[in-house]
Amino acid sequence: MNDTSDISYFFNPKSIAVIGASATPGKVGYNVLKNIIESRYSGKIYPINPKTKEILGYKSYKSVLDAPEDIDIALFVIPGKFVNSIAEECGKKGIKGLVIITAGFKEIGGEGIIREQELIKVANKYCMRIIGPNCLGFIGINYNGSFAANTPKKGHIAMISQSGAFLTSFMDFSMDQAFGFSCNISLGNKADMDEIDFIEYLANDDNTSVILCYLESIEEGEKFLRVVSKAARKKPIVILKAGVSDAGARAASSHTGALAGSDIAYELAFQKCGVLRAKTIADLFDYGEIFLFQPIPKKNSFAIITNAGGPGIIATDAFEREELKFAQFSEPILHMLRENLPAEAAIFNPVDIIGDATPDRYEFTIKTIF
Repeated sequence: MNDTSDISYFFNPKSIAVIGASATPGKVGYNVLKNIIESRYSGKIYPINPKTKEILGYKSYKSVLDAPEDIDIALFVIPGKFVNSIAEECGKKGIKGLVIITAGFKEIGGEGIIREQELIKVANKYCMRIIGPNCLGFIGINYNGSFAANTPKKGHIAMISQSGAFLTSFMDFSMDQAFGFSCNISLGNKADMDEIDFIEYLANDDNTSVILCYLESIEEGEKFLRVVSKAARKKPIVILKAGVSDAGARAASSHTGALAGSDIAYELAFQKCGVLRAKTIADLFDYGEIFLFQPIPKKNSFAIITNAGGPGIIATDAFEREELKFAQFSEPILHMLRENLPAEAAIFNPVDIIGDATPDRYEFTIKTIF
């Protein structure tokens, strides 16, 4: 039986099935399979299509049950009405995770809600985990399991998004930027797995330095507070929460069937967890890039180095307002500063290395203090 707490197979699958793989260029099933291949995925690939014997050079199978070996994850690009019966076959095959790109579930209401509830029952029956439905797919550092037009550059930002369109825009923007991604995760309807599951995993992921999220809703508030509070101590977490206005909340509800909550509640929850809230898309980009080069401080202990008294005082006031503590320098450090800085310099925190400071003087001071 699968360990449902372990989701590493989504990030490093040994084998992938594409259910609904197509040999017709332009179809989603074609694009998904092509992306996996062109992203140089090193594991085994099983196209599933009962009408075709071979797709893009890979033998095609009528069913996952016909595949000769075990399969870690299955990507669904078939019509919604067939998803649940095929999910049952995946369970019988022992597949661990499903990435359901297919739409037509909770987000459409009515029969879509029922279909999604039945899907969850199937997944629970076989201890499978689900990403989606109604999502772009999953892009890990080792493969592109999505229908996005481009495979993003590899890097150390993890991007979690409740909107597939937002995710593709972010990836397209990043192509001309210095940063890249450890993963790009499209949540879709969050029938099973949500942002909390992935934040918990990514907090311990060696490939990830910063976690960015675009969210329209958070359903499990208590779990969010418990898990994200711990994760935020390990890595910077930045969230752009959409649907803050009444009209935006209604739009979010119709987009992925999300339930909107009080914006004040989100604001307080983020503050309590140590999450940095982005107000705009530009903020999200900027914070992500900044935190790549400036990790979370290990201690609440800071030093200010300045070449002018006025700015040093302003910085000191700002630190005090935010209740940040000032480091107390040891006697050996104070001795080094006294011996090597001009006599006019202030060696206690904040350190004023005076107006004619050269880059070498800054370098010496920083290395001596830190």
